[in-house]
Amino acid sequence: MPKLTQTLGPYIKYPQGQKYYKKLSLEKELMNELINQLPPFDYFYQQWSHSVNNWLPFYWRGFGQTTRYTYIIEKSISILDLDNLVENDIRRRRRKAEKTGISIIESNDVDVLYQLICQTFGRQGIQVPFSLALINKLYKACKANAAAKILVAKDQSNNDIAANLLVADKSSVYYLLGGIRTDKKDLGGMDVVQHESIKYALSEGKNFDFEGSMLEGVEKYFRSFGAIQKPYFAISKTNSRTLKAYQVAKDILRW
Repeated sequence: MPKLTQTLGPYIKYPQGQKYYKKLSLEKELMNELINQLPPFDYFYQQWSHSVNNWLPFYWRGFGQTTRYTYIIEKSISILDLDNLVENDIRRRRRKAEKTGISIIESNDVDVLYQLICQTFGRQGIQVPFSLALINKLYKACKANAAAKILVAKDQSNNDIAANLLVADKSSVYYLLGGIRTDKKDLGGMDVVQHESIKYALSEGKNFDFEGSMLEGVEKYFRSFGAIQKPYFAISKTNSRTLKAYQVAKDILRW
């Protein structure tokens, strides 16, 4: 998977009015064609969109599957109903942040976003797994297609305390990246940023996709906004005997 790419996998355009039986037959035919075109590989791994529900053709060809989860606020939700969805703690922190003068602006400053991301990773003792140059390139490409937005939370002293990067397609707005200033993390800046992001998605008639996480603490935070859990598939296959032995040894050591 390319860096900062949540999902790939097959995309199939179905004939209009196609019966379900025929749809599954088409999926089998086209997925087998895709598998046949794969170059020789030692290891294959892809995360698919939650909209793809059938991976059986890959199973029949020796691939495995792990279920992962994302969280989505669907476009059918009214902006006025958002507060009814959110858990009390999130709502309370956001309202407190707003009362203390936290404000949200739209920005084109990728450097500010990246600095806040670096602080977030640094607090966990983890090196940022992507470069500022990559974020700049991605943002410019998406912005050129009116498909990107950076939202920044500022405190009363005009300090940048939290920010996120949103990208969009025709159906959804995706929370791609976010960061919080370490010494201001308790001010609720990210809660306000996410709330404004969700409002933006709904105002555009689109779903808001948190892009999920398998980390327990992050999952709880996303769920707290009233988002719906959506499973998606991670498809993999190992052909290399050396890699297979390594994976077995890794699993044994884990236990």
